[in-house]
Amino acid sequence: MAKLVFGLNQSLDGFVDHTAFAPGPLLFRHFIEQVRGLAGSVYGRGMYEVMRYWDDDQADWGAAEREFAAAWRAQPKWVVSRSLRSVGPNATLVANDVEGVIRGLKERLVGEIDLSGPTLAHSIVNLGLIDEYRIYLHPVVAGGGTPFFAGPRPPLRLAASERMPEDVICLTYVPDSAGRDGTLAGTGSMIRAVVAEGRAFESWLDYQEALKRAVAPLTAEQLQQRALPGRRTPGEIAQHIVFGRALHLHRTLGDAAGSVAPYLRWDEARVPMPTAEEIVRGLEVTWQVIVACLTRGAPTDEVPAGDEARMRVVWGLLDHDLPHAGQLSLLLRAAGLPGVNLP
Repeated sequence: MAKLVFGLNQSLDGFVDHTAFAPGPLLFRHFIEQVRGLAGSVYGRGMYEVMRYWDDDQADWGAAEREFAAAWRAQPKWVVSRSLRSVGPNATLVANDVEGVIRGLKERLVGEIDLSGPTLAHSIVNLGLIDEYRIYLHPVVAGGGTPFFAGPRPPLRLAASERMPEDVICLTYVPDSAGRDGTLAGTGSMIRAVVAEGRAFESWLDYQEALKRAVAPLTAEQLQQRALPGRRTPGEIAQHIVFGRALHLHRTLGDAAGSVAPYLRWDEARVPMPTAEEIVRGLEVTWQVIVACLTRGAPTDEVPAGDEARMRVVWGLLDHDLPHAGQLSLLLRAAGLPGVNLP
């Protein structure tokens, strides 16, 4: 059975306009190998028309472009459209029963099926067909264009993050199986040792320390450097990370998270920009609450029913940090400053 993955290159401000930025040679090599390994691709009309560029050889292509074109032409394609009357080689037009066709492809094929087109992805988001969302986050602020998400969708959970060539970060999200109350359906009991396993905490601690190292030396001018009007500055992103932690901890833990209360006022629209020292202190205070929540009790104790949802929400909060840290890192690197560098 195959999995359906919606993935695109995206700017820092959430847009996927291919005319505003493009992968460099190293990242393009990654996409060549990725396309070679696909079981097939499902396109919306607009994205398919863009990709038809690869159906015809161009005089100015180099070896890499010819490799990509050969891989793209070789893969089977399904094009969802009611306006098109025909499609190109190795492609099948899908005008009706989109859900049935995609479910059939997932059952029949093995490997990964690429879903391409924000409008198409949004149209099937509530059918439970998309298994992964893969965002290649580029250090570019487009200022406008087509957004990656064409509309709201159910909650997602960060499954992986990977540093790619050319200062790009690949973020992989999967549908969150949590219910409305934050508990997971069918999880049964959870052993604390699984959550508090040493390597996981070491990784999160490395991330926390890297975030502090990136913020600590920033001057007031660097914190407030804005790439484009109306877009967040590095300081606003770092401030939002602290504020987001505090807000979620307060909602989840209540009075038990009293130490984060001062940071609930860190709504960037209402308070002056904190200094780098103040932001680092906020990261430390919120981190202490997170660790205390996740490590309460002996490592081999079974988690009480009332604590399980709380621990999962707090654990998920750490995942929520990563996209913002990635944005911060890319903005800093674009300004010639050290990013959030993990060891």
